[in-house]
Amino acid sequence: MQIAKLIYKNLLWRGFFYLTALGLNIAMARMLGADLSGGLYFFLTNIYLVLLIGSLCLDAGITYYVSKKDPAEGILANFSVVWSVIVSVIIAGLFIFFYKTDNSIFKQSFLFYACICYSLGTFLNMYFTAFFYSYDNYKIPNLVAGIINLGLLFCIPWHRNWLFTFDTNMFLLIFFAATLLQGIVIAILWFVNNNKTFLLNFNGIKNIIPVLKYSITALAGNFTYFILYRIDYWFVDHYCTEKSLGNYIQVSRLGQLLILPSAIIAGALFPQASREKITFETQSFGKIVRVMLFCYSLAAVFLFLFGEPVILYLWGNEFNEMHKPLMIILPGIIFLAVSYLFSPIFAGQGKVSYNVLIALLTLVVVIICNFLLVPVWGINGAAISTSIGFLVMMILSVIIANRKFGFTLKIFSGK
Repeated sequence: MQIAKLIYKNLLWRGFFYLTALGLNIAMARMLGADLSGGLYFFLTNIYLVLLIGSLCLDAGITYYVSKKDPAEGILANFSVVWSVIVSVIIAGLFIFFYKTDNSIFKQSFLFYACICYSLGTFLNMYFTAFFYSYDNYKIPNLVAGIINLGLLFCIPWHRNWLFTFDTNMFLLIFFAATLLQGIVIAILWFVNNNKTFLLNFNGIKNIIPVLKYSITALAGNFTYFILYRIDYWFVDHYCTEKSLGNYIQVSRLGQLLILPSAIIAGALFPQASREKITFETQSFGKIVRVMLFCYSLAAVFLFLFGEPVILYLWGNEFNEMHKPLMIILPGIIFLAVSYLFSPIFAGQGKVSYNVLIALLTLVVVIICNFLLVPVWGINGAAISTSIGFLVMMILSVIIANRKFGFTLKIFSGK
């Protein structure tokens, strides 16, 4: 299948999922308010950091090796399920003993429930979505996730006479249960769709050792990227009010939504780069970057002109601090979007270490900027730090691609 068709297919199904996710995020923010939604998403950030370590980034190894038709696919799927269950229980136990929060919702019984559901659901979703993507199947995992998001949207009381009148605690119980349900359904559908049977039989387990080695190498990069994309949360949490934290997290989540087209394209490029069907020298790479920059420029102009009234209408008046940091962070989003397209080609050619190096150097810059700017300018300082960091990331990506792969900026001209 041509790369363009794969990208459109990826955009269609992942676009459906993320559109429903955006609606759910806005609805939950309005339902919970700036303070409580900030506390919830700050908790999810903390647990996802631990999940990322526990995952070993096995999804990266799955995509890389299954795309190459690795014969150990069945063993790898069985291992993924067992690993997900074991590590989820460990993470839930760790949070019970060590996670401290002033948020009244996360009492010990609910905290354990939330951790188990979110951990196991996220692991299964992460791993088996990677299996589907390795076969260029973007429909099934995103369709399942999108339908579950729509179900959660239906559970939110939109007006006084709505069919359901769940209070905050009941809705959060349903929210975490839905995360677990999503992971289980996607895993079952993969086994059924590929005529595989789950067996606790690990004969030939040594065959997945290369997958684990690749994944652990990718873990260093993904862990650094995660810290890079979230380090400002901890600075804002320390120096700013709960309301400002809630506002800034929504800015960050909106930024993540804006970066999704580039991330989706990168997800389609990774398996193709692993098969050496796309490189920095191919004309399609330059065309993708040109089209993407044009689209992001249009989005930036729209947000500059209409962003503030749209935000207040959708999110509500409690989120009146969002627009200014959003405008500050927009250049950084464009820089990151370009960098995202370099990353899968580095990884697809077996040079994950380049992504790790770029992320580490960028992280150092972002931490220094946050130390200097957040205590003075609050969430606006965090936004400036992010934009500076992503500019550094883009420059480093171009330099390394030029020196190691002969990449030149001429390819963007289309000549």
